[in-house]
Amino acid sequence: MVDYLLPGPAAATRCFRANREIDEWLDDVWCEGAALVDHDRRILLWFALTDGWDDHIAARAVLARTWPGWDLRFAHDGIGDLTHHLGLGRDLTRAPGWFDTFEPSGFAATEYTEPCSVASLRLPDGSVRAWGSDWEPIERLAAGPGLIDLIVASPAPLFDLGWDLRYDEDSNVYVSAPDRRVRLGYLPEGEDDGLWRINAYKDSFGPPAWGVCFNDRVPTEFVQAFTTVLAAAYEQGPDAYLARPVSGIDEHDPFLAVVPLLKQGWEIDRPRWGVFAVQAPDGLAGMEFTTGDLDPEAELTTRDARW
Repeated sequence: MVDYLLPGPAAATRCFRANREIDEWLDDVWCEGAALVDHDRRILLWFALTDGWDDHIAARAVLARTWPGWDLRFAHDGIGDLTHHLGLGRDLTRAPGWFDTFEPSGFAATEYTEPCSVASLRLPDGSVRAWGSDWEPIERLAAGPGLIDLIVASPAPLFDLGWDLRYDEDSNVYVSAPDRRVRLGYLPEGEDDGLWRINAYKDSFGPPAWGVCFNDRVPTEFVQAFTTVLAAAYEQGPDAYLARPVSGIDEHDPFLAVVPLLKQGWEIDRPRWGVFAVQAPDGLAGMEFTTGDLDPEAELTTRDARW
């Protein structure tokens, strides 16, 4: 489609009129590019797939030169923008219920090199962050407000400290500290329901000193709170983020983790030997702490966990 438009309005119009006329519209699935040339109002409304963002920008720059005096508009809603311009509405080619909402399961990769769309968010402190991904714009809209929660949960505090971000061909995302002694993985295509996995190492080439896993049902606010505290601890050094919990030692006593819950009315429980627990007043949430020595390998590879 872009190649037909680049020579200018006269050549593009001759090309379109030379094609066979049909009496039906293609829908969003089959129509990968289209143009509406409104000679009366000198408006070009178009969309098309390109090989990358650079090609798209280049095409728009050329069109600005070859279509002088025209109002050039990119149809972000695809065929819907064209039918709307003609007064036919946006749903002419769309079946009832075509816009299905869904629960988003992943935040966009910050360094996606050829995004189909970009989402930006103004945070409460006034700063603006933006993410590019391979999601189509309509997919972002269908995700609804839940997408904002996932964007906010992305580990921005770690990025601010110069942490490295990479991703694989399955869209799993990996974030590593500059010294590789703390690593975070966001694994929507992982082998189980462990969506977020975070490990810390005394030696970047050795086994983890500790690990944390959040499954795909954990509220994103929990992940955001954890990565924010982790960023602060990493700035303080290994003595902070590698410190083991030790009873009776200020700042490292594991009991400090439950104090905020006890202040909110949570109750202490001993569900079984060697386990200390607190339960919410309504019984819908709880936290357990296993005392004694645990098998480090089992902690990292099974559901046996300290917390």
